[in-house]
Amino acid sequence: MLQRLPSVPPYRLTPGRRSASRHRDYPLCAAPHTPSSKNAGGDSASHSRSGRNRRSRVLLVDDFADARDMYSYYLQRAGYQVDTAANGEEALAKVAACRPDLILMDLSMPGMNGWRVTQILKGDTDTAAIPIVILTAHDSASERLRSVREGCQAFIAKPCTPRALSSQIASVLEKSPPTH
Repeated sequence: MLQRLPSVPPYRLTPGRRSASRHRDYPLCAAPHTPSSKNAGGDSASHSRSGRNRRSRVLLVDDFADARDMYSYYLQRAGYQVDTAANGEEALAKVAACRPDLILMDLSMPGMNGWRVTQILKGDTDTAAIPIVILTAHDSASERLRSVREGCQAFIAKPCTPRALSSQIASVLEKSPPTH
């Protein structure tokens, strides 16, 4: 016999406002980090960068929830503060609100793809200095070359190991000037 599932609670776009579009009520940015003497992953995410001693904020942009969850978990374990976006439009809003230190960008997304978001960010003087690392399953010489032409700092092919991901991010952050 089939069991009827309970109704799904309404999702909200903003606290206190119900929405028919079933978006979840996620905060726009991750909660700010309170400094502690212990780094969760032991990696360089909380080490000094340009004289600043704080956790680096990474915006992870991917349309697949499983990929966002997995890579977000990897990055949090490595000591990064992680915000996520499911599409290009959400990514642009979060960049404006959160000012990440680095953006991990998937390329294939419905609506505004990763290339278009990258062009918009690199074309804006307020966001052009934010390093963008491409994180995609489309690993070809032409995609790698395009990432360089678009101003991206690195290209990571999916799937990748947690160590390779955090190592590449740490390397890009060490070479990049502060974004705020």
